[in-house]
Amino acid sequence: MVSAVHTAEPSDSPIRHSYFRAVYSTTVHDRPIEFTFAPHRFAAASALPEIAPTWAIITARNPMSRRLDETTNQRRDAALMAEIHRRALDSHPSTNRAPDGGWLEPGRIILDCTREDALDLARVFAQRAIIWSERAHVGLLETQSESWVVRPAIRS
Repeated sequence: MVSAVHTAEPSDSPIRHSYFRAVYSTTVHDRPIEFTFAPHRFAAASALPEIAPTWAIITARNPMSRRLDETTNQRRDAALMAEIHRRALDSHPSTNRAPDGGWLEPGRIILDCTREDALDLARVFAQRAIIWSERAHVGLLETQSESWVVRPAIRS
């Protein structure tokens, strides 16, 4: 059963808008994937391929959307990798970036995880939100409210 899906934004947060405008990139099983929730970004749009029944994109950097120095962020990256390994999760590198390149964050796409595991991992690293996909629905999952705002994900 798919968890509650919200298609309208409950608030008009500038941070939320930056998450929707961001470009998310990864390679899974030798298959490059790049997508955004901003449909005007790519002229030739198509639906995201289903790469797993559930997946999440999580970063350890810049907790609660507050910039940290590079050394601290690198330590957080290593801690995220250690935690993923400890939990025996299937993960691959990902990159989250602003369309203008002004914000770049390495992260991980975690395949076949539960929503609860994804939220727990995001909360361990004090993340405001993650990208969550369940049964081909993709959206922004906020870690505090657990509000899941689903939008069409567009790939290049």
